[in-house]
Amino acid sequence: FRCSDIPFCKHQSYHLLKFKWYKNAINLCLKKTSINKIYILNCNKHLSSDKNKKKCIEWCNLLMNYINNEFNITTEIMCNDIEKDILYMLNSKCLISSGSSLSFCLGMLSNNIFVYPSYANDNKTLECNDEPIRKKSICLKKDIIKHKDVSDYYNMNNSLSVSYTH
Repeated sequence: FRCSDIPFCKHQSYHLLKFKWYKNAINLCLKKTSINKIYILNCNKHLSSDKNKKKCIEWCNLLMNYINNEFNITTEIMCNDIEKDILYMLNSKCLISSGSSLSFCLGMLSNNIFVYPSYANDNKTLECNDEPIRKKSICLKKDIIKHKDVSDYYNMNNSLSVSYTH
């Protein structure tokens, strides 16, 4: 779950994914394998202020509760040292990337089921290419909260993550 300087800096290529995107990604994984536990990696120290960290933790907890409610699968938020997080991602049965550079690169290097988002900015969302980028990879069309629709992420209505339909 990429959230530290993102979305606060409103970079055109980095957005919060709507929770239903994660739901769809998990459903794709469940079609290919069983899942006993979901780990949400959220290490929000990179370029992050205390205010950003607090909001990211809040959103991550909302995502965890959303996943628990949708799937009834034990879900845990974690952040370890970089080596341990890399091992978790490389050795997971299914790696769902929010589009962060680290998770995307590890998804490319692993042999697990790998779900990653298509490209999007505030003005358009690209469809996924029909050709997988590697065996067992799945592109899922990005479903984002657009920066132009959020005046202040610190005071954003958190229901936007779940029910935002623009």
